[in-house]
Amino acid sequence: MILEHRSDTCADGATTRPYVSGSVSGKKTFTAGAFEARINVPAASNGLVANFPAWWLVAWPAVGEIDIWEGLAESGSCWSVHPQPDDGKPAGCTPPTTGWHTFGAVWKSGKSVDVYYDGRKVGSMPWTLTTAQYPVLDNAVADWSPIRTPTDLQVDYVRHWNAR
Repeated sequence: MILEHRSDTCADGATTRPYVSGSVSGKKTFTAGAFEARINVPAASNGLVANFPAWWLVAWPAVGEIDIWEGLAESGSCWSVHPQPDDGKPAGCTPPTTGWHTFGAVWKSGKSVDVYYDGRKVGSMPWTLTTAQYPVLDNAVADWSPIRTPTDLQVDYVRHWNAR
């Protein structure tokens, strides 16, 4: 997913944005399981994660979001759950991580989400919602993040399997 500095008009026909990027969304929804993606995280010139890339599960338009990994500038590589969009800060973060890494989560429906970076458990969050969610990968921008263009968020693979 390449992020470019190029003005484009949004689908509403009234809003023009200075960047163009993309996202990939899965069509299949899940209510539990193990999720994993191997991602090449873009770096800004200062060594922080560039832009605002993410690997997450969402129930839109219903309520619920599981952020398996988000690149949040100085905060680093972060994870969180949100019963509603924009309802809080990340549950936890590790130092900024760029280059190739594997980000995963084990979602136990109605109980919790455990998050793994490069095979190491980095966090656990209670998660009682059971709403079906679909996976999303994106390379977005945020005004609080170092923006680097062009950048390419490369994804080697995405996996799901039933977890016990």
